[in-house]
Amino acid sequence: MAGALTPEECKRVKLLIASAGMSQAAIARELMVPPGYVTKLLNGQDGASLARWRQIARIIGVDLWELFAVKSAVEPREPQHRTPAEIVKEITKLTQQLAELATPPATALTKSEFLAEADEGQQLYGEGDAKTQAASQAEPGGTLAQPRPSTNPRSGSRRR
Repeated sequence: MAGALTPEECKRVKLLIASAGMSQAAIARELMVPPGYVTKLLNGQDGASLARWRQIARIIGVDLWELFAVKSAVEPREPQHRTPAEIVKEITKLTQQLAELATPPATALTKSEFLAEADEGQQLYGEGDAKTQAASQAEPGGTLAQPRPSTNPRSGSRRR
């Protein structure tokens, strides 16, 4: 069941039927249904299958989509008349917003901060040469690379 029509769709389909020079009674005869059924459909009081709407569209000589094409999903906007100064101001604002999005978060460590923390970790845990391990994880730009997946000691598989 495609469902009942909205009030706007009801108006549209009735207009298309009238434009085709047909009456609701004539549509009912073509469909071989009681006229009351067509009246209920066209008043949004009853729903019909997509196949039934396709039949109605064929009878009045339109494509199926035309029955339901009430208005565009995106309405065209009126052109905005702005001064060059207003346009420059908006571009500046958008450029600043873009720059804020491109800036790395304040919590990112620099390479030297990361190496210092790695030294502390090596002193606490004594795991290998902390500077070498830290340097292999740091990106050339001076910020940290994403942490590498660690190995699960029980299964030997990598966590994601």
